Order: sequence, then C-alpha cells, then structure tokens
Amino acid sequence: MKEIRRVLQILPTPLFEEHFLAMTRHQMGLAAGLRRFGIETVILSPRARGLPAEEVVDGARILRMGRLWNLPVAGRNLLSRLLPIRRAAERVAPDLVHERFGHLWGGSGAFLPMPRVFQFDAPPEQYYGRSLGCALRRPLLRALFRRVDAYFCLTEGLRAHFVAGFDLPPESVGIVPDGVDVGKFRPGPSPARERLGFRPDEVVVAFLGQFYAWHGAERIPEIAAAVKEPKVRWLLVGDGERLASVREEAARAGLGGRIVFTGRVPLAEAPAHLAAADLFVAPYPDPRPHGVSFYFSPLKVYEAMACGLPVIAPPFGELARLLAPDFAVAVSANSVEAYAAAIDALARDPGRRRAMAARARERAVAEHAWEARAEALLAVYRLAAERAGARGRSGVRS
Repeated sequence: MKEIRRVLQILPTPLFEEHFLAMTRHQMGLAAGLRRFGIETVILSPRARGLPAEEVVDGARILRMGRLWNLPVAGRNLLSRLLPIRRAAERVAPDLVHERFGHLWGGSGAFLPMPRVFQFDAPPEQYYGRSLGCALRRPLLRALFRRVDAYFCLTEGLRAHFVAGFDLPPESVGIVPDGVDVGKFRPGPSPARERLGFRPDEVVVAFLGQFYAWHGAERIPEIAAAVKEPKVRWLLVGDGERLASVREEAARAGLGGRIVFTGRVPLAEAPAHLAAADLFVAPYPDPRPHGVSFYFSPLKVYEAMACGLPVIAPPFGELARLLAPDFAVAVSANSVEAYAAAIDALARDPGRRRAMAARARERAVAEHAWEARAEALLAVYRLAAERAGARGRSGVRS
C-alpha cells in the first residue's frame, strides 16, 4: 500500500465564505490534525467573491474553482474527467482524494484515478425531502457510491442511515465527528465581554450558530423570558433566515436590554465571543429534523466545551452520548421551562459553574481535539488505499 502523504479534499461549498464558516472550521481543523501525521492537505473549493484563486492558510493549500463548478451533478461528473477538476488533481498529484459529498453538487471525486473517500454530512432527505425526486435519485447515488473505496460520517446515526439506505459495506464506513481547535478555543478572560457590554457580575448565556429552524435559536426569547434570575443576560452570535423573527420576538417580550445580537462574526472572532460567556445553550427543538433521526455532530458544543462553558442541551443523537453531568445539563424534557430552570440553577451556583467549566475544558482537550479526529480519519484513508489496491489488482475499471 502506497504511503499517504498528500490528500486532495473537494468541497461542495466555498471555504471561508461567510455562510459556510462552520464547514470551514471543520475542514481546516481536519487539515491541521492531519498535518500532525505528516500529511499535506490541498483543498479544492468553489470560488467565492473577494477570495483569491489560490492561497495557503494555516498550512493548508487552497485552490478555488470558477463557474464551471456550478454545473448540475451530471454535467459536473462528466466534465470532472476533463477540465478543470481533473486538471487540478493532476496538478496536485495527491495520494488520495477526499470529497465532502453534497447531494446537490457532488460526485466528482468518484471519477478521479486514485483512492477515493466520501464524507457524508447529511442525509439526502435534507435536500430532497421524502419525495418522488428523492426516490428516483437513490439508484443513481448508489451507483455513484459504488465507485468510492471508503466513506465516513459525522455520527453513528448518520452512518446507520447511509449503510441501510445505500447498501454500503458497513466495514467501509467510518465515523469522524466534529472536533475543536483547543488552542484557539480556550477559556477567558475575553476582551469581548466588556466590549459587548456585559458586567463581571452578570451570567452570560451564549448561543453560537445558524438561525435556522433545526438549530432552535427561535426558542431563546421564550426561554429568556422564563428565566427568573435577574443577572442572566444573553449573547446570540450568528445569522440565518430566522434571525429577524428572533429579534422581533425578543423585542415583543421586552428583552431588548437582556439579549445582545452580534450577527455573523468573522471566523477569527468566534473564540473570543464564546469565551466572553459563562454558559452555552443549544436548544435543538426536534429529535428528527427532515424526518431523519437527529444526525448532527455538534461542532459548536465542542467549541463551547473548549472555552470552558457548561452546556445546556437536549440528549438527542450524538448529544446523548456526549453530554455528561460533570460538565453539562441534558434537558430531557426539552421544554422552555426545563431550559429556564437549568439556567437559573447554574446562575445561582458559581461554584458548580466553575467545576463544570473546568471539566468541560478537560474533556475537550482530552477527547475532542482535531488531532484525535485526524487519527480516525487516517484510518479511513488507509482502508480506502487498501481497497483501491485490491480493486487495481483485480482489474476492476475505475
């Protein structure tokens, strides 16, 4: 088996584009972790306005493609045999291609002549719904996936969904959850706290993420109104389709002085905003988004843990395995009243908050750093290389 020294990662969405900062943190974190194992990562990303065609960021080489990238899947797969994706692969000369597969824009990596890995982040139902269109696409996706040597998912629930739904060999599908850069995300003191207008004696509850329906930010005004402890304030960081309605609901509830909305912040500022808080809430509303079992890997929860924030969240999916009482409150009822009670209890007990904060940081460093995720990913890469070698020896066409 050839040693893996250089990997080409193909992304369906633009790296460092402001709408895809969580994806950016994930891919850059994996690249940093792989570098610890002597593996160079080259990332092929769609072009985004204002970003250069090529750059090196934190040791990862980034190449950005032009408009041809935005062709529909069938056209993209066909043209991936020609220019520009195949030319980029020839230029990079990777030992392995790793594609973060997107159901709307994906599949090019399956047609490149080297070991192939697909990364699955979401079920097809998220994009197509439980529709006839989704059913018709499934045989095409099965055929595409058969061209790939190994796969990985963010969570066990998502892995089970793909193995059952697409007849994937279970032994070829690994699990590589989200992780955290524990050097960048770390406990305060944070200069952002004073700048954002929070006093030292206040207890700041943070939410960081997208204001989409399945993230639960729209529940926060009602939770905030139910909290009884007057020293609790809120820091909501992020943007999305529901931000305006959350602002309006907060204003109607008379919470204008208790909630600070920052909107989307630059990637480099996310750690300081989290470190400015005392607690973190992830009030996911539904254990079955898009009609599929809760499949998320909670990137923002790992980042909150690394910043030493006790976490308050429902025990859905991966969170059920992650949340532990030494650093988190698992809100099994998932009701507004249960969230408010948990926040009130922690706001009134600074000793418990400090103990939970220390344990959250310890667990993030010991269990969830990107280096550990890269080690799991490297096992998937090696499996793909072995399977590709066997494919080559058997004379199966690529």
